[in-house]
Amino acid sequence: GVEDTMAGKLDELSIELLACIMSNPELRQLLCRVESILYDGASKASSLVNGWSDKSSDRGLLSVVELLGGSAVASMPLDDAQIQLLGDLSRLRPNFAEAWLTAPQSASSSVSEQLVISKPSLTITPNDFTTGTRKTPPCEVEEAILSSASSLISGHLESTRLLALSRLILVVGSPQGQGNHVLVKRSALRSVLYFTALSWAIHQTTSTGKHRTVLEEHLSQEVTGVSSFHPGMAAALPLAETFVASAFRYYANETLGGDALSNLIFSPSREPRVTLRLLAPLVEYASQSIEPTAEGGIRQKRRKIAAECLLTEAAAIAKHAGTATANETSPGTLWSVASKLLLVTLGSMDDASQISNLIQRVRVLERHLNPIEGSMTHLPLSCGVVLDAIWDAISSITSSREMTEEIPTLWSIAFQTSMLGHLWDEALRACVHNPLADRKKSDLKRLILGMVEAAALGKIVDMSLTVNDLSASMLGDPEVIAEGTTTTGVDLFDLAAKIIEEAAYEQASVSLGSETDESAFKDRPNYWGCLYTLHASRGNWRQAAYAMDMCGKATANSVSLSNSAPQKPIVLCKAASKKIMDDACLSAQACVHAVSLTDKASHRYLLPTGNNQDNIPSESRLLTEEDLERRAARALALRMYFMDEYSPDSVDDILKSTSRDTIDSLAMLGYYDQAIAVASGVSSKRKGLPGGVDLFDDALKYILCTYLVPASINSRVTIGGGRG
Repeated sequence: GVEDTMAGKLDELSIELLACIMSNPELRQLLCRVESILYDGASKASSLVNGWSDKSSDRGLLSVVELLGGSAVASMPLDDAQIQLLGDLSRLRPNFAEAWLTAPQSASSSVSEQLVISKPSLTITPNDFTTGTRKTPPCEVEEAILSSASSLISGHLESTRLLALSRLILVVGSPQGQGNHVLVKRSALRSVLYFTALSWAIHQTTSTGKHRTVLEEHLSQEVTGVSSFHPGMAAALPLAETFVASAFRYYANETLGGDALSNLIFSPSREPRVTLRLLAPLVEYASQSIEPTAEGGIRQKRRKIAAECLLTEAAAIAKHAGTATANETSPGTLWSVASKLLLVTLGSMDDASQISNLIQRVRVLERHLNPIEGSMTHLPLSCGVVLDAIWDAISSITSSREMTEEIPTLWSIAFQTSMLGHLWDEALRACVHNPLADRKKSDLKRLILGMVEAAALGKIVDMSLTVNDLSASMLGDPEVIAEGTTTTGVDLFDLAAKIIEEAAYEQASVSLGSETDESAFKDRPNYWGCLYTLHASRGNWRQAAYAMDMCGKATANSVSLSNSAPQKPIVLCKAASKKIMDDACLSAQACVHAVSLTDKASHRYLLPTGNNQDNIPSESRLLTEEDLERRAARALALRMYFMDEYSPDSVDDILKSTSRDTIDSLAMLGYYDQAIAVASGVSSKRKGLPGGVDLFDDALKYILCTYLVPASINSRVTIGGGRG
């Protein structure tokens, strides 16, 4: 018809314009620049990731094309018919323009012959060139067919790409075409970007690890199991035409990828990176012939597939964060684009359908958090995208009052997502707003303990200072609730202190078990230390001292439980033993330090805890500041003794040693100052021995006679105290 004739004439003019450009060195350089932008954008899916159509980011490409086309038209001799044809460019109907610009073949036979583009037979199948029984062909035959078919496909797609590029230059670049409707330019861009991406995609290495391209892998599946091959091109031609026809049908919106091509090239589960590049121009510059009237339509399905591919690529980039190049898009950006693609914005949707779509978006995004979980560099940003989707869903449900039963689940997902990304403020918000009291209580406990395990002590302190009006029901204590505290609320500080203390007692009641290596001890949460920090931040020095007092007792109790097990006692590695001694010494030093900071001197003591919870041994008498100082001095001496290479390996034996044994052990290894300090502390505590002999004098005589005097009169003294 008339339109086919006009389309053919426009193609002929486009090819002449391209030939004029190729003959001019300066214009050829501009053409190379255009193709560089196209291939770079296709290889990165930039049109979709960077939102070319929404942000007018495609102006960089279009401005170069305008310069190229304008210069080419100015230098090309035109006859009257061509001038008239150029004049008609600005009056093209959008429907005709889209049909012409998106056609993979030309209506002009001369253009088809010049570019060697033939219309593929859509009825050919791989079985049309086979006869006989199906079996695996010889490797050399298969490789020859794959090579021939790949060459045919590559040449055909390159010719189609050049045709699309020449059309873009004519429509956008010629002065007469610059007045075209924006939809015409979008159609031209979609066509050239798709065929550029397809030309790029077929040369990419497959993810199967077979050292083949994705095209060769796809074709190998088509020829496997077939015998009686015709030699050379006779066998490769049907394969090539079938592939090209499938690619054209996918581009022409006739399929979503349900034919053989989707098994590999357009399969997001097998080649998501390639699929994303092919979908990018089709999603960003969606065809106007597809009416976005249904949520289940082809446009929405393609958007969902593209979103899945974006999330998969984000996980791959995050996994190799240490080796990522500067040109790679950040996972956070990919997540943001994917979230927008998953959102269906149709004016005809009712409230229930919109809410259903918002909830489905949350579920898809949440499912893709698991592959990215190991990268804390990118995980918070990804979790932030999920949380934004959750807030949108909750806001929509609240305003429409539809599907309100989903609110508790959404708040729970928000809490889990926030915990995964260490977004503590958002986690607290999700915990407080959850309407289910039991879940609110359990989530708050998980939040506090999760912050301790993540060593976010500063954040716990900040929260305890700023959040001071939570429902008393979060304590989960019926007696507290009955007393009417629900009207005034409770302080987060009180809740955090209670939760951490309970976890500390629970941890102390468990023997060290298999945690005998350095990594296990390093990863154990320091609940007592966190409790100390929490009380110290409020200036509650006596409570801080109690926390450190219990820390020391719990450390000794864990070692004791491990060695009292019926089975063979656990042998701790050197690093684990050192960690235990460090904790014992630090707790004693911190305890006396905290007590010394108490304002009133008369309050500088510790009462018996009266809490034998989990069988942790406790003092049966009051501990004064002097008692705590003596205990700190002994703990420091024991740590120094443990660090000596001649000390015993058993930490439990060192911690349980009596004062006499401690003094003897220290003196034997030459730690005379420490031995005397321990003796002095014991002496002042016991106020002498029966018979009027002071323990300090007795210990000093023992050290002098047993170790110092022999050492001064002999050249060498053994570890046991005898002469060498």
